Amino acid sequence: KKLMDIVIIMDKDQATISNSLNTTLVKAIGNGIQVKTYFKLYEEVKEAIPLQFAGNQFYSILPISKYNHNYFYLLWHNLVDIIASILGLSMMMLLSPIILFLNIFFKKGPLFYKQYRVGKGGKEIEIIKFRSMIVEAEEHGAKMSMKGDLRVTSFGKILRNLRIDELPQFWSVLKGEMSFIGPRPERKIFIDQLIHSIPLYDSRHLIKPGITGWAQVKYGYGENIEDSCKKLEYDLYYINNRSVTLDIRIIFKTINTVVFYKGR
Repeated sequence: KKLMDIVIIMDKDQATISNSLNTTLVKAIGNGIQVKTYFKLYEEVKEAIPLQFAGNQFYSILPISKYNHNYFYLLWHNLVDIIASILGLSMMMLLSPIILFLNIFFKKGPLFYKQYRVGKGGKEIEIIKFRSMIVEAEEHGAKMSMKGDLRVTSFGKILRNLRIDELPQFWSVLKGEMSFIGPRPERKIFIDQLIHSIPLYDSRHLIKPGITGWAQVKYGYGENIEDSCKKLEYDLYYINNRSVTLDIRIIFKTINTVVFYKGR
């Protein structure tokens, strides 16, 4: 009778495991016991990559080059971007007159706002969104948006909850600067701070940023360094495991968020 079903190896560097321990683990596998690293178990259960255990394994677990040769996936991803852009921009054109009219009464000021965000390869790109905050939102300096942000107008909350404020960004997707699915683009001022605080943070720029993504549907808002670190775990999981199936899961989770009004 087995005394255990699974053995979890907590060691960050598998090269330090002794030969005697390896022999014991091989015997355990032979007796039907599963042997997994904490890293692998975390990835399977949380569907995220544990940064604290990545260590020297990082470049072997994130083989980004393989996506440059997966033509079927690239075709799928590009097709999703084109279809999503057409649908998103069409919806923006239909809703713009209504939002413009309501803007006069609920949040006087410009209908759109432009901002530079960091894209693939660390290159800055200009994005456009429907304005959801007060005009003087950053008169005291740049500040990360957070849940319950008082700078967001009452009408802006509706735009955000329904993701309508994101619609103008589909222009960036159509131009090829963004994708429909990918890590959320952040501003350089925040990126520079996070790179110094979180190891490997700039690795999320290996692919194009997205309007929606794995971190957005799995974690939601990021208000501090700890949240940004957790979201990075999901972003890296997506980069490492991009597939048609995962993209479809993200699309359905995004639709579910909008339909059931699960706002940011």
